[in-house]
Amino acid sequence: MVKVSLTFGAWYGDEKIELDFPENWIFSLHRLRKASDIGEIGVSDGLSNPIGSKPLYKLADGRKNAVILVDDLTRPTPAHRILPHIVRELERGGIGENRIKIVMAIAAHRPLTPTDLGKKLGKEILNSLEVVNHNPYENLVYLGESLRGTPIYLNGDVYEADLKIGVGSVIPHPSAGFGGGGKIILPGVVGMETIEHNHYSLLSQGRHGFLEGSILRVDAEDVARRVGLEAVVNVVINEGRGIAGLFFGDPIDAHRAAVSYGRSIYGIPSIKNEKADVLITNAYPIDTELIQAGKALWAQDYLMKKGGTIVLLSACSEGMGHHYLIERRRAKERAKGETGAMEKEGETTEKKAIWSNLIVFSPNLTKRMVQKIFPGAELIGNWKEVLEEVERRHGKAIRAQILTCGSIQCPLG
Repeated sequence: MVKVSLTFGAWYGDEKIELDFPENWIFSLHRLRKASDIGEIGVSDGLSNPIGSKPLYKLADGRKNAVILVDDLTRPTPAHRILPHIVRELERGGIGENRIKIVMAIAAHRPLTPTDLGKKLGKEILNSLEVVNHNPYENLVYLGESLRGTPIYLNGDVYEADLKIGVGSVIPHPSAGFGGGGKIILPGVVGMETIEHNHYSLLSQGRHGFLEGSILRVDAEDVARRVGLEAVVNVVINEGRGIAGLFFGDPIDAHRAAVSYGRSIYGIPSIKNEKADVLITNAYPIDTELIQAGKALWAQDYLMKKGGTIVLLSACSEGMGHHYLIERRRAKERAKGETGAMEKEGETTEKKAIWSNLIVFSPNLTKRMVQKIFPGAELIGNWKEVLEEVERRHGKAIRAQILTCGSIQCPLG
């Protein structure tokens, strides 16, 4: 047997697991490019070198108050390391702690508990600043429509803030190309009608790891500009969820710089004639819930032969997970008497058939959870049984491609 070490994300930490593979398997292991953590000095330096923007303390000069938007625990942003530096810069510019508010940009995800907030933000920040969860159903201000007809309902606390700053990770995204930038506003702190129009009516040719063709991304950036997002702090993470790079400044200019660097860390070159019988993709670090872990499935056409088997590894410490937009769509379809509530508009029976090739390996899921998100997929909780099932389907001489951080890796070609 050949042992391969992978990381499973526990809800507030990481666990290393070792998986055995038969020696007769031929496999390629794809890791993130090695990148050291920039450390606290690097974080400070990143904030001191704005891209397309004034320094943060100058942005703060003369402002009444500030709001800092922070992504949630479905994203690996180490906000607790970044926020103390941001607060110091705001204080330097004349905005004291009593005039700084943090809004958790949860979009349509579940609110963060006090324990969650302590882990995400750090006790120092949690004790010194006001922190609130965004609510996509309440405390909203209507601000008209975007250029693409998206109704803009903005969080009231964000609307009232004189200075708006976003904090997040730049990691590949299946529809927006990459996260970060203006997405901290849309979907982060807008109403459900805004999210729904952006995610469904405008869902376009967006591709995991590529910004080109994503109307969803363009719309989000239009809305972010309109509501007054002035600066973002976007990080690129390394394989241990450390900060490989920090980019501060204009919501588009700084974001693009982060994307350029991020692709060099996350990107996988084309393998052409070495496509696999089996794609084994570890959803870490976007692996706390099954809904998010599905982002690790992007490589099935890039690395796997047609008719191959996908094995999705995910800790799923939150089980299936929560996404209120999915619930909203299901309710609307029920009201119309339609079936297939978990499917997106336009999804077909052929699309469903893809999941008959999917095996999910996770310690925290049930078969019903897996079937609800991936109809036709199989849940196997024992690694030996996973190998046996793969060999039953494809024989003993197997070529496999393994992604160690599948949810944030992306194609270079």
